[in-house]
Amino acid sequence: MLYMIFGGSGSGKSEYAEDLAVKLCPGEKIYLATLQDIDEEMEKRIKDHKTMRKGKHFTTVEQGLALETLDVSGQKLVLLECMTNLLANEMYSPKAQKEEPVANYIMRGIRHIKGQVEDLIVIAQDSFSEVPMDPEMRRYVRESGRVNQKLAKEADVVIEVKFGLPLMLKGELPLDLLKEACEWAGAIVIGPGLGQNDRTTSILRYVLQYRRSPVVLDADALNTISGHREMFEALGEDTILTPHLGEMSRLTGVPISHMTVDLPETARSFAEKTGAVLVLKDARTLVADGRKRLYVNTCGNSGMATGGSGDVLSGVIGGLLAGGMKPFEAAAYGVLMHSLAGDAAAEQFGERAVMAGDIARRIR
Repeated sequence: MLYMIFGGSGSGKSEYAEDLAVKLCPGEKIYLATLQDIDEEMEKRIKDHKTMRKGKHFTTVEQGLALETLDVSGQKLVLLECMTNLLANEMYSPKAQKEEPVANYIMRGIRHIKGQVEDLIVIAQDSFSEVPMDPEMRRYVRESGRVNQKLAKEADVVIEVKFGLPLMLKGELPLDLLKEACEWAGAIVIGPGLGQNDRTTSILRYVLQYRRSPVVLDADALNTISGHREMFEALGEDTILTPHLGEMSRLTGVPISHMTVDLPETARSFAEKTGAVLVLKDARTLVADGRKRLYVNTCGNSGMATGGSGDVLSGVIGGLLAGGMKPFEAAAYGVLMHSLAGDAAAEQFGERAVMAGDIARRIR
C-alpha cells in the first residue's frame, strides 16, 4: 500500500509516520533519507531524526535524487522522508534530470519503489501559502502542489497530521493495527460517528474478538450489531450497550409500543439474555445487568435529548471504566453524572438551549 502522511513544520508528521511504519513492519525496514547535509541546520535536523529512529529497526539509505535507480527489492517497507526535500533536489541539483516535468519524474520514482515493497510511506510538507515568496519560491510551491496532488491521487491512504493528531482524508488503515490498541486500552468506546457499512462491521467484529478490557457500544455499533445478531455471542458482563428506544427496538425486534408497557422488564430481560449491562435511555434511564440489578435514574431533563448528548454519556462511562470501576457501577454512575450535568446546563441556559458541549463541560 502507498501511504501519504503530510502536515506543516513541527506538526508531528515524522513521528507519526515512523510509529505507523513500526506497527506495519516491526522488523527491519528502510528509511529513505532525501535530506542533504548542506549546512549546520540540516546537519542538526538529520541528527535529531536519527535519534528519533533509534530502536525502531530502520536501515538508513540516503538517496536525494533519481528514485527510479534505487533497488529495495526484498524489503517489506520503505519510509521516504520527505517529498519536500526530494522536490528541491530534483529542481535545483546540478545532477538532476531536466528532460521530464519534475512532478512526473518523481512519481515515476515513487511507483518504482512501490513496485518492490509491500508498503511505502511518503512524508510530505503542507503548503507554504503564508510564506512571502519571490518568483522562484512561487515556482517551487506550484511544483510542490502538483507533486502532492499526484501523490494523494495515487495513494491508498492519505493522513494529515496536526499537532500530533492524525486526520484520515482517504482510505483506511489495516485492521491489524487495532490489535495493539485493543490490548493496551483500559476501556473502549465504539460507535459514535462510525457510520454503517462493511468497514464498521469488520471493526466491530475485530474489537469484540481482541479486546482485553470493557467495551461500550453506542450509536452505529448498536445499529451494526442489530443487523448481525451472531455478534451477541461476544457480549458479556464487561460489555455495556447504551441504546435509546429506537435502537433498542432494532436490537430486540420488539416495537417501541410493546416495550414501553414495561420498560424495566424489557431492560432486565435483555440484560439477562445477553449477560451484558444495558443502559436504556429514556425520560427515566434504566441500567440493568445479568444479575437482575436495576438502577432507575430520576435526574435529567428533556433538553438532554440533543445531538451528541449520548456520545457524551458513552465517553463518561468509558472514562469511569478506564479508571477501574466495574461495568454496572460505571454505567449507573455515568448516567447519574451525565444527568446532573444536564440539569446544571438547563438551569443556566434553559432546556431548549442545552447543547452536548454544555453537558460535557459540567461533568464532575
